[in-house]
Amino acid sequence: LGGQVIEQLALKASEYIERPYSVKGKDISVSGPLTAALRKMEAGAGLEDLAYSIQETAFSMLVEVTERALAYTEKNQVLLCGGVAVNRRLRDMLREMCQEHHVEFHMPPPEYCGDNGAMIAWLGQLVYRYNGPDALEDTTVVQRYRTDEVDVPWMRESEAGIELPPDILAKGAEANIYRGQWIGRPCIIKERISKGYRIPEIDQKLRSSRTRREARLINQAKGAGVHTPVLFDVDPDGGVMVMEEVRGTPFRDAVEDTELCSRIGEAIGRLHHAGIIHGDLTGSNIIIRGGDVVFIDFGLGRFSDEIEDMGVDLLVLKKSLESTHYALAGECFSRVLEGYGKIIDADIQSKIREIESRGRYTD
Repeated sequence: LGGQVIEQLALKASEYIERPYSVKGKDISVSGPLTAALRKMEAGAGLEDLAYSIQETAFSMLVEVTERALAYTEKNQVLLCGGVAVNRRLRDMLREMCQEHHVEFHMPPPEYCGDNGAMIAWLGQLVYRYNGPDALEDTTVVQRYRTDEVDVPWMRESEAGIELPPDILAKGAEANIYRGQWIGRPCIIKERISKGYRIPEIDQKLRSSRTRREARLINQAKGAGVHTPVLFDVDPDGGVMVMEEVRGTPFRDAVEDTELCSRIGEAIGRLHHAGIIHGDLTGSNIIIRGGDVVFIDFGLGRFSDEIEDMGVDLLVLKKSLESTHYALAGECFSRVLEGYGKIIDADIQSKIREIESRGRYTD
């Protein structure tokens, strides 16, 4: 009901009021935008403008982390369901993102999305239609069933992936990656393209500020003794960076190497010791080149010496490992922390557990 009210108020807005935009890896924080909105309302801002601003900011963050998940898992489909699917603006934003990312967008009929019972019944009908009935003795009720625990066997067998245009080498959540030449040298061009699902007031600021900050982080990481790409040129207003191409093996393809996990932990420790938070520590943003561990894509990075931010940074890596290598994630992450502890003398494990305990699903 609250979402529908905000959507209706947003349709009557006349201006966008800037809100805090907080994306950390594949997680978002909405407490900042909500708190800021309450303060603006107390200062006399119109309810319609605030509703519009909250909706655009929150939905942009949701769509961005969805695109990050697509880029990391290389899936070619997005399914929107549940009560949020009733919101037309969110549907339109996700549909546009999927078109830009060259993937499919799906959702159930909107009339079934506002009620849990209706959604369960609709799913049961589809399962029955395409897979046939289950014997009663083979069924059970799980009252606490999380979506990330649901087995999707047909996806394991699918080899479908994202089909990109031939000129795009790779596509992340923020940018297109192209191969090019820089004064006769092979290079990588990272272009933060304009996102059609974001309003211009959000889009241009994010593209330019992230480009400028990423360049600083990459250079300062080198000073901390961490390998990063060599930058050739930076155009913040255009959202473009030109850098060396880092060729090697993504960490996600080498997580079984426990000695490597420890070395990666040491490198993360050096970053944090220098006050650098990567912001998107995933197995695809750490490249093994020869004997070097190279960190790429500091697009969500920032400068901070807070142990909270360090814990969140490591937790992003832990979740990333669990999402792709669940059986190996525990041992790998333990070795990461072991290496990290050689550089950072802090009880980071307690901080990570504390952050995890704030999550929606805890035992």
